[in-house]
Amino acid sequence: GPATPEPVTTEPVTTEPVTTEPVTTEPVTTEPESIEPVTTEPVSTETDIIYNLCKEFFMKCTSLKEDESSKRYKGFVEIDTNNFVVVFNCTDLEINTENHDTANVILDEITNKKVIETPIAEFVTKFFEEHEYMKYVTDENNYPIPTPSCLYMVDIIDGNKENVIKSQNIMSILDIQVEHPIFGNIYLFSSKPLEINTQIGRYSVFTNKSLYMMNRDFELDENLREYKHDFDDFSVVCFFEEGVKYYAVYTQTVFMEI
Repeated sequence: GPATPEPVTTEPVTTEPVTTEPVTTEPVTTEPESIEPVTTEPVSTETDIIYNLCKEFFMKCTSLKEDESSKRYKGFVEIDTNNFVVVFNCTDLEINTENHDTANVILDEITNKKVIETPIAEFVTKFFEEHEYMKYVTDENNYPIPTPSCLYMVDIIDGNKENVIKSQNIMSILDIQVEHPIFGNIYLFSSKPLEINTQIGRYSVFTNKSLYMMNRDFELDENLREYKHDFDDFSVVCFFEEGVKYYAVYTQTVFMEI
């Protein structure tokens, strides 16, 4: 017959719980590191360096104190290693160029690259060629102000036209008017020196609203005398006489000595 299997008995297995030692962690305290304070000395920027190089000269020319001088400093443009163009706001300032190897000039002279017959340094003229925005001055509404021309006042002495020598007395300048057969009582200016003389006066004249007489021999045209009243509508009339370009100026408000 079939074999009868023996019953298998299993003893219950008991397991003792494993006891683990409790782990205690001590709080770790860290002392903050002692940080030395960092002090930095003020470092002069390139702008400060350039300003400091120029301020003494500017203060001598303007008689301004240093605090006012610094307010008028607008910056500089580097031309090359040795040359900089430094900009100050000189509005309403009287610049003293005596005892300094300097001269006041206007843009018209810079464009023509000379003061009378003295050449202006090439790097200066080049600067204005490359930085067009520096050629223009604007009013309070940001509209461009016309650029004046450099002209030379003329007096007529014994029938001869002569350029006026520069003057220290503005009232004496305003007295120099001439009587012209067509234009009447005027301030007369030539576009170029009538003779080479570094002592002649240079004048900044606003000619943007001039009447231009293009006939170089108009003084021989008697018909012009019939239209003298038309000149009253203009403050400046440009004309030619004996091959020289002149400006007849009717008012003192459009010119001043440079």
